Amino acid sequence: NQHADVFVKTTGHSINTIIFEFQRSIIPAHEVYLRNYNYEQEVDQVHWLIDYHATKKLQINQRWIQTMLNYCADDGFHLKLLDLHSKEIVIQHNLPVIFKKDNIEYKERRVTLEDFQKINRPKNSHSKIIRVSSSKTKEKQYFRQLNSITNSETYRQNIYLLYQHGTILAELPKWVFIDEWQILITKTPSWLVFSWILTLLKQMNGTFNTEEFTEKIRTCTEIQLADTPLIHEDVYSILSMSILVLFMRKGIIEMKSKHIWIVKN
Repeated sequence: NQHADVFVKTTGHSINTIIFEFQRSIIPAHEVYLRNYNYEQEVDQVHWLIDYHATKKLQINQRWIQTMLNYCADDGFHLKLLDLHSKEIVIQHNLPVIFKKDNIEYKERRVTLEDFQKINRPKNSHSKIIRVSSSKTKEKQYFRQLNSITNSETYRQNIYLLYQHGTILAELPKWVFIDEWQILITKTPSWLVFSWILTLLKQMNGTFNTEEFTEKIRTCTEIQLADTPLIHEDVYSILSMSILVLFMRKGIIEMKSKHIWIVKN
């Protein structure tokens, strides 16, 4: 009983059937998954589009972004939006997996509806780099943030489990708490992800490889991936590499060779 917003049947060298779903408000991830699955049984392509201007006004939240998130090798994690004013589809692509809320960089390209439905990625389309940054300092928020977490009933069990594994929040690096980190593809908040990563690194006996680290994250039940109904790929390897790069930049680990890492003392 579900009806698509737009159904397109292209003609030419090959016949393609395409469905476009246009969203101006949040809908549950499980509903997107079900509708998308049903569409994929019937047509060649399904594209979920967010209202470009509504997102500017509403500053869409993390959960909606995750629900509408796509992934492919060329564009990485990306969103598809519809600009009704210019009648273009906007692709915000190469979205970073880990970023600061007030400091993010990604790419954006625009394509006409006609070209998009023909070949999905025109060869003459160009992307521009989008940077969102702020000079606000967060240093003074460290103790406020730490107290907020430690006094929260929501995280009491998490803190206790970390303590059982030898991790005390007050002993962790300040950057875990003072920067407004966002992780694009996890349901678990960033500070808790980083706390468990630091805990897991203590168990790695100094030297480890990328595959071992990825498997550690995959089996850590305290780190939960977000609901991303439009992504079919296994994103654990992407998440683990993003974490490794960040922790290397923070001086916690170093790369010994291509896939071998060392935990620094």
